[in-house]
Amino acid sequence: MTATGPPPAKQSRPKALLFDIGGVCVVSPFQAILDYERAHGIPVGWVNAAIAAAAPAGAWQRVERGEVPLDDAFFAAFAEDLAAPEEVPGEKARL
Repeated sequence: MTATGPPPAKQSRPKALLFDIGGVCVVSPFQAILDYERAHGIPVGWVNAAIAAAAPAGAWQRVERGEVPLDDAFFAAFAEDLAAPEEVPGEKARL
């Protein structure tokens, strides 16, 4: 038996794929951050506040945008973001 009609159209490849990984494809990182803070005696909320305070040019934001690789330089810059309590709202008063 032969097919009738025009040949099937060639399917084009997608130009991009978007993923919302945190909390969708894997467990949200917020619980892991909270667990880490508690296990290491870090004030609850410190890590997330430091990440937010460093925005939009912080190490975390740059790695999320794919501007820098997840390497030793990233971790050094991220450590600087985390070590800047004056940048974290409400933390300067607690020191």
